[in-house]
Amino acid sequence: MLLLAPVALASPTCDDTYDVPPNPLDQRDYPNIEVGTYHLGPRGTGLEGRIVVPSTRGSETFPTAWIGHGAGFAVDEYATLQEHLAHAGIASVSFEYVESSPDQYDAHAFESALLDHLASLHGSGGTGYTPLAAHLRDRVALVGHSVAGGFVVASADAVVSQGVVDLSAVVSLAPNNEDHYAMARPQAQGLLVVFGSDDADPGVNTTWASGFGLYDLSGSEASFSGPNEQRFSKTMVYVQGARHDSFAAGTAQADVVNAYTVAYLRWALLDDQPQHVFFKQAEPLDPSTGVQLQWSEFVYRSVLENFEDSSTLTNTMGGFNVHQDVSVVEGPAANLDGDSPHHSRVAWVTWTGAGDPQLSLHVSGYVGGTLDVSRRRYLALRVGQHAGVGSATDFSVVLEDASGATVSHPISDFGTVRAPFTGASHTDAPMETILVPLCAYDDLDRGHLTEVHLAFDRRTSGAIQLDSLEFID
Repeated sequence: MLLLAPVALASPTCDDTYDVPPNPLDQRDYPNIEVGTYHLGPRGTGLEGRIVVPSTRGSETFPTAWIGHGAGFAVDEYATLQEHLAHAGIASVSFEYVESSPDQYDAHAFESALLDHLASLHGSGGTGYTPLAAHLRDRVALVGHSVAGGFVVASADAVVSQGVVDLSAVVSLAPNNEDHYAMARPQAQGLLVVFGSDDADPGVNTTWASGFGLYDLSGSEASFSGPNEQRFSKTMVYVQGARHDSFAAGTAQADVVNAYTVAYLRWALLDDQPQHVFFKQAEPLDPSTGVQLQWSEFVYRSVLENFEDSSTLTNTMGGFNVHQDVSVVEGPAANLDGDSPHHSRVAWVTWTGAGDPQLSLHVSGYVGGTLDVSRRRYLALRVGQHAGVGSATDFSVVLEDASGATVSHPISDFGTVRAPFTGASHTDAPMETILVPLCAYDDLDRGHLTEVHLAFDRRTSGAIQLDSLEFID
């Protein structure tokens, strides 16, 4: 039914937030770390690596992050990140994949060198290159910066096929993604992309080459098959003020980039589950540095609408959509808004305040015309603001059950649809994921939900990008 009458606003009546662990940079489980170097060929020739392990006591081994450098960067420029990882109990190897010629900075050279490094250091022969290799566990993550941020994704299949290590996660820092790489197979359990609003590198700060495309194109439902499908998650952290080299020490942005990277790898490599809160709950790791965070997990979710069916009148769940006093246009995000960096299809929703503007999504495609979300924890929305609006926007999220009862909460009770960050990068109007806790709607019969209304009743006019409305755990 259309929501023609005013609804009663409710105050959030529940606290469904997770406990937040300490900042991972403050947790020094291993205060004394060991650093070494090695060469795959005789010293002075061949490819070099810098290895850092948390401890060399006894026979203890540690999961390992393999770090690929950007073009023009050296293996020792990732020392700060390596040291933070070691303090957290994660070994790392910053490895070289070109010796001199700039034309060797390509995916083939990267993959070939990475496989050589992995085969050389993992296993009993690794100590012939460096005694620290004895402390590398075969559970690994790939971390790439700049051009290597795309190469680590492109190389994931080969790493899995080589069979030397167990690949758990991939991390792309300020990636150049001109070749449109994506994690389209269950190669690892997760992908993290970190990108900064002040990244002025011309190879990464355009709509069609940035980490936003890498995030958007990865993990599509249609391309996933196999045993790892249900455990894949992807996260993107867009950091206000971060530059292309913000993994280095010395700024608040560097601390934020490193903290999110360490938290993610603690989660992926050490099974430190509380660390996922920083991503799912979008917890800031520095109060003075803003972040816009997107998160998606391919486990136990019901997708209400992802705007992939080329129609604004039907939704993913098989129901129908009703537009009342709003304009809704569907299509590739960057085509609808020149300031959007996204590659996914979205709805571009605008309203002027005239009438009773709202977008209503019905779930009538289900048997009985209702949906049971009583065991779901959140309604997740991926939402972003147009760059020209100028300040945070707000609207109401209204759920309706089969009896016609409704409960409404402003989205600002649960997150901020903020004004885009300004900076050197073109990618300045991204979406972020906001979780609406369903316990705030316990006055409804959540076993028989019929409609989700987005009521644009809190600002006289506005424009938003909208995507991925999902009921999740």
